[in-house]
Amino acid sequence: MVSTILAGIKHASGLSPDVERITEPNLRGFVRQFLNAGDYLFNAGVSFAQHSNYFRATGTPGHISLFGEDGLHIRQYPGPSERKCYFVLSEADARLYEVLIVRPDAPHARSWFVGHTDGVPRSDAPGAVVRDGALRILSPIDPLFVLLGLLADVDARHFYPLDDLAESAAELHARRRAASVPDGGEARPWPDIAPFLMHNAMAAHLPRLCDTQSEVAADTGCLYRLSMHKIHAELDAKRARLAQSAVCDAAPETFGRQVRKALANAHSATDAEVAAAQAETARAMVLAYCPPSVAAGWAA
Repeated sequence: MVSTILAGIKHASGLSPDVERITEPNLRGFVRQFLNAGDYLFNAGVSFAQHSNYFRATGTPGHISLFGEDGLHIRQYPGPSERKCYFVLSEADARLYEVLIVRPDAPHARSWFVGHTDGVPRSDAPGAVVRDGALRILSPIDPLFVLLGLLADVDARHFYPLDDLAESAAELHARRRAASVPDGGEARPWPDIAPFLMHNAMAAHLPRLCDTQSEVAADTGCLYRLSMHKIHAELDAKRARLAQSAVCDAAPETFGRQVRKALANAHSATDAEVAAAQAETARAMVLAYCPPSVAAGWAA
């Protein structure tokens, strides 16, 4: 029970016991296993509650705040193109955001002084100093690309219930992380992958990249199997939308700049050359968010 409580504290606040302070290797390993067991039990409990008729959502989610008591909890997942990315799922609007963390070098570290205003500046309100003054820039991201990063290499020969699909993805990335750790090191697990995939807001996007099959015995009444045909169709549609001139006009300093770089002479380019540059830039941007196994098949 203690390990489950500690797991709940970690998921709610991002705080967990610092096991590196334990100098005795055997004891440190035992504590890690103890905490991992708590993570497993906590995730299993959350999964059960999400799919049980005896639980319901209560209360109104608060606004996103980086500094409030109900602060934004940022999770790290294996990202597209084998990048390590940070994502946050906003309970307020069920949208997914990619987090870019900008932190100055140590000699130039910054902190923030935050005052409590309640919407109105108050000179008598106590403030607080935030030691980590890194900037966190949140950008909406299509869940398709995050799901691809998590599921692209799961065995696509079989249909899975949602919980089995999520566990397969979690185990796959845990093995990859363990393989990347030098000899003698210990890999940290990905405790949030399974509940993230089973979240209703994420599961709703699975039919975009999976074939589905009805199954009464499954918790969700549905089985899933990764479909490269559906994935390629989604990527084609995404590329077509990005290649439109309206996108270039709306983002002249980002997408538009990349299009101009692709042209030999942006000032004298023909309409056909501009359209080709837009299509190639859109293709490159989509590929940047695709895992290698998906990118190779789609690019071909």
